[in-house]
Amino acid sequence: MAIEIFVDVSAEVEADVVAARKDAQEQFAALVAWLVEPGKRRLWDVEEGVGVRLRSLGCALLALWFTSRRAPSAPRCVVGPDERRYRWSGSRKTVVKAMLGAVAFRRDFYVVGNGKRGDTFVPLDSELGLQPSGFSLRATCLAVFLCAKMSFGETRGTLEHFWGWSPATKSLLQMTDQVGPLARPFLEGQAAPMEDGEYLFVLADSKGAPMITETEMSRRRRPHTKRRRNEPGPKWRRRRRKAARRERRKKGDKSKNAKMANVGVIYTLRVTAGVIEGPIHKRVYGTFRNMENLMRWLHAEAVKRGYGTKRTVFLADGDRKIWKLQQKYFPKAIPCLDWFHVSEKLWSIGECLYAEGTDELADWVSAQLGDLRAGRIHQLVRRLQRLATTLPRSGPGTRGKRKRMKQGIGYLKKNQDRMPYDELRRDGLDIGSGAVEGAVRQLGMRLDGQGMRWSPARAEYVLQLRCIVINGMWTQFEDYVAHHAHSAVLRPIRPEGLASTHNARRKKAA
Repeated sequence: MAIEIFVDVSAEVEADVVAARKDAQEQFAALVAWLVEPGKRRLWDVEEGVGVRLRSLGCALLALWFTSRRAPSAPRCVVGPDERRYRWSGSRKTVVKAMLGAVAFRRDFYVVGNGKRGDTFVPLDSELGLQPSGFSLRATCLAVFLCAKMSFGETRGTLEHFWGWSPATKSLLQMTDQVGPLARPFLEGQAAPMEDGEYLFVLADSKGAPMITETEMSRRRRPHTKRRRNEPGPKWRRRRRKAARRERRKKGDKSKNAKMANVGVIYTLRVTAGVIEGPIHKRVYGTFRNMENLMRWLHAEAVKRGYGTKRTVFLADGDRKIWKLQQKYFPKAIPCLDWFHVSEKLWSIGECLYAEGTDELADWVSAQLGDLRAGRIHQLVRRLQRLATTLPRSGPGTRGKRKRMKQGIGYLKKNQDRMPYDELRRDGLDIGSGAVEGAVRQLGMRLDGQGMRWSPARAEYVLQLRCIVINGMWTQFEDYVAHHAHSAVLRPIRPEGLASTHNARRKKAA
């Protein structure tokens, strides 16, 4: 007798399709009947009722589509993506959570061996673009979009308000861990924008984000003890505090436990009818890896946009590490120290000579800034060095004034070759790093919230997802995720890879 290589499931498929079609038709008829029934109702109530019923109708239509995609016959054995042979083990009714709500439908399942977790294969999933997480790809992308803009708790509330349901916080974390690894390859793969400007600007800065320590991670991992029966709450809390005493922080230990996010910005300026326009096509890049990793990334992006052929300006604050890397990766760029940082140093020096808030101080600082704008940097430094010798050697507060004066003059002297303000202002170009300061502030709004503690891996994902949002590329990124998900399933990241910790270096105590 010939062995059947297919299983006939046509009767089951036909019954499911008929039931799904009937359900959709009944829901549509009920919606129309509800709309035309007599009675006094305001638009406020009708809109809410229509929204609820349309979501339910949408789920019924999706269920009809899912059931109609199932083949009337199922092969007894198939070869899975891992090249193993899977045998048919029957059909099951499972749920997919779409934007409209939960949709239940029947699928054919295939297993290897006893069909333990991880040894199951559903051919229909790859055909329809379903993910192992149980959420539709559009629901996942929209949830991750909100996670890049606001906290996970706020994301849940927002989705609940608009969808009528929301994934659990743990599910939102898993969605971020699935989509996050695609963010940097997407950013690195972007071509140079069309109709770019003639002047290229590269900016770099850093911002600290709070990380979870090994101690806090170990506390989260340990089993949570419950209060004994009939034990008073205060006594139980005292016993817990006594069993796990917290050590007092020492000088230099910071409660924030920050890890620096290195942020870069690239944009151009364009000359139109003698007027400077911009910034044009501003793009933000960020990473929690070291500053050199960011500089390599910025160099690759700058080359796409004309570095080496266009006039390039590199703007940053006084961080020595940034300027050392600028000489390595952007030697052809014009180095320019941020104007705001320099002016603040002059105000600090001026307060050592004149009383704070006086007109004499404002006039003095204005005169020094005039020298900076005119390019008389070396004369300014020599004049300040002469003024430093006039400070009294004794008296209340003079020691602090001499120290601030020395530090300010040292800062200006060290960076005097990075102050081409007269040249840049003459051409109408930027001399301030406001673009990167604003980008750092936008990134910090997401990563440096109240009570937040990040693992370095997940913080990297959220940082780069937020860069995509700031750059206005989320629609293209969704297409990129969809293409990747349909060609290779988005696998959830193993929890061990995201349980990394960070212990900040102790600051030198003052």
